[in-house]
Amino acid sequence: MSIRKRQLKDGFTWEFCITISKNPRKQYRKSGFRTKKEAQQAEAEAIKKYKNTIIKFDLEKNSFKEVLDLYFQHIETTAEYSKGTISNYKGYYKNHLEYFYNLQIKEISPFVIQNWLDINSRTKTPYVINGCRKLCKAAFNYAKKMNLVEINPFENMAKAKEPLRLRKRFEIEEIKHILGVCKTELPEFYCLFALAIFTGMRLGEYSAICIEDIDFKKNQLWITKQYTRRELKDRTKTLHSKRIVDFPPTVGKIIKWHIKKNEIFSGYLFKGKEKDKPISANWVNAEFDKLLVKCGYPKDYMRVHDLRGQFVDILHTLGLPTVYISRQVGHARTSTTNDIYSAIMQEVNTNAKNLVEEKIFCEHFVNI
Repeated sequence: MSIRKRQLKDGFTWEFCITISKNPRKQYRKSGFRTKKEAQQAEAEAIKKYKNTIIKFDLEKNSFKEVLDLYFQHIETTAEYSKGTISNYKGYYKNHLEYFYNLQIKEISPFVIQNWLDINSRTKTPYVINGCRKLCKAAFNYAKKMNLVEINPFENMAKAKEPLRLRKRFEIEEIKHILGVCKTELPEFYCLFALAIFTGMRLGEYSAICIEDIDFKKNQLWITKQYTRRELKDRTKTLHSKRIVDFPPTVGKIIKWHIKKNEIFSGYLFKGKEKDKPISANWVNAEFDKLLVKCGYPKDYMRVHDLRGQFVDILHTLGLPTVYISRQVGHARTSTTNDIYSAIMQEVNTNAKNLVEEKIFCEHFVNI
């Protein structure tokens, strides 16, 4: 399958082509689309229409490889995953899953999967193991949804235990101090830092924010796009990352201060050297390193991305429900938030117990 731009005498058009059957080879091609997005949407509809004939599935003959090939066809023609995620999945497939390539679907049993785990757990990191697991589960879930397979053999595959990585975080008083230093010493970075730490957005998301995406009456931001790898993408990292983000009223005042100071009337909130492009990730990282050093921390104390964890930490400390926090950071499921920020949640739970002990029992039951 492919989507391409086709040159015409008076311009160009977009077209797509899908392979309906391999033997005999049969294709379906259609052109005349004004944009690439229109061609992608039409292609996705065509795939749904011909899904039972694109690859003729026979549970007695078809292989793991054919299931994965079908899944890659699917995710490359929908907006379900970013190019980066698809690239990572293809890396797992090419470099780590050759053991399954020629196995027929009926041959993939829990014993076979465990054997793969035993072989690879000694040479591959838990992150690679879990990446392969995630890909296989997603591919067979898709095939099951399309009624192409009866069961997902990877459904109960054990997750590899990843080493706990505790990221550095700031206390509330530290945040106040850092905000003050940032406004005085690095005013161009002040608004961006406030958004990063008080909204939990990804770097690519607040880089792509435009004036038109901000609702100052409701104190909300519309997250519909991202700027990554020096490219503005008219989509977010995942489908669930497209969302409305709340921000505190004081952050709204900081945004207005930034707009007035930089005389921004439309377009990007954070403009790069080329005014028609957003700020770069390199600039954001460099400014954050400067801020850390000015506040007395080593520049490798924390990454910009760790401010998402800081945001989750703040909301948990305030006792806000996990389902709300998940929506704010753009996770599809609360389990994703729990998995990624498990260390934060464990510490917050400990703090909660200590707080109850301090505020209630220590004051009223001192003689027990």
